[in-house]
Amino acid sequence: MTTLVAKEGRFDDLLAVVEKMVAAAQGEAGTEIYVVNRATRVPDTLFLFELFRDKTALKEHAAAGGPIGELLAPLLASSEVVFGEPVQGTGLAV
Repeated sequence: MTTLVAKEGRFDDLLAVVEKMVAAAQGEAGTEIYVVNRATRVPDTLFLFELFRDKTALKEHAAAGGPIGELLAPLLASSEVVFGEPVQGTGLAV
């Protein structure tokens, strides 16, 4: 899961870049889920939930992110990436 917090006054710009991120992820065969959520209690914050087929797909996704990272950098007050793997859930084969 990734948390993105926009700098003051840059949230709309962040949303525009995130739209490009979603479009790029749609073209990745190994990206199974890529969901962007807007925080409802924290201003200017997005949460991205990503699920990849395997570690190779994650590496391919990360390698393709360079140009997007350059667009994100001036817009972000902070970001955090937490890596994990599914252990339980509904709607997915775990």
